[in-house]
Amino acid sequence: MFKLGEYDDDEARDIVERLKKAGIKVEMRPSICAAVEEIPFMEGRLSELREEKVEDIEAYDRYVDAMRKVLSEGVSDEGEFEERFLSMVDPSWRERRDRLVKFLEEWRSLTEEEKDERDEKEMDELKEEMDAALERFFAVGFAFSTLSLNEIKLGEGVGDRLDDPLIRVPVSHDAFNPDSKFARMVTEIQFDRCVDLYVDELTAPLIDEVDEQFWDEYFDEHLRLSALGMLITELLDLPAGAKKKITLDEFREACSFEVDMDESILAIEGSRVAEDIAKVLEKKGIIKIRGDRITWRKG
Repeated sequence: MFKLGEYDDDEARDIVERLKKAGIKVEMRPSICAAVEEIPFMEGRLSELREEKVEDIEAYDRYVDAMRKVLSEGVSDEGEFEERFLSMVDPSWRERRDRLVKFLEEWRSLTEEEKDERDEKEMDELKEEMDAALERFFAVGFAFSTLSLNEIKLGEGVGDRLDDPLIRVPVSHDAFNPDSKFARMVTEIQFDRCVDLYVDELTAPLIDEVDEQFWDEYFDEHLRLSALGMLITELLDLPAGAKKKITLDEFREACSFEVDMDESILAIEGSRVAEDIAKVLEKKGIIKIRGDRITWRKG
């Protein structure tokens, strides 16, 4: 079987459904996968990071000030803290959120042509609202992170712990200075459920029967399956005329060739997996392998 790739559930089901409609045999094999991400950040007192001239420090000042005001009111519920904190940071956040939700709902109902007709001003407004939503999301994350770093529990006294709190702020990889005493790095390993898709090699040539949108939505998958389909077709056409036997070296050479694609050339290099492909063809009853000789069966 040819491993097409690793996907989440929804994407895997979409690909499988469309390939099966074209007659391509596909298997779904669930597995657990892990993604590793390194996240650089700076950690220190607010005053210390201000002296370090950390980017956007003014925003962190505003967030801490909003936290002080909300906590001074004795808020003890996380949901209430979040809403009141956001109201301090952006008094119109509810209206902006509702406006964004409405726009996205309308956007999902549009055809591709209708989406293309949306004017530039409207798209700029959408981008502005999405940026604002991301900022609110980050602000809330910063607030709860600051509560944790300074061992502050909602509903309990704060004392002077927010006068110059310990804070953690992200920085870009380019701006990250590992020599700074405030530099920290989080290595995050995210486990998730994923699905590996495996395609029956002999059905790969049917990729030409897949719907036209598949090429646009899954370009890499389409290209890989097209190349595999060309390779299988090339090998099935090998026993031309009376020549029904070839050496394994000849078979291996046949697994590498170029295809003229008008404006480009597709180079297919399959010599490293020649023996694996030969075993697939033998299992399907197409060839017989004996030593270093390959014989095409009749039929």
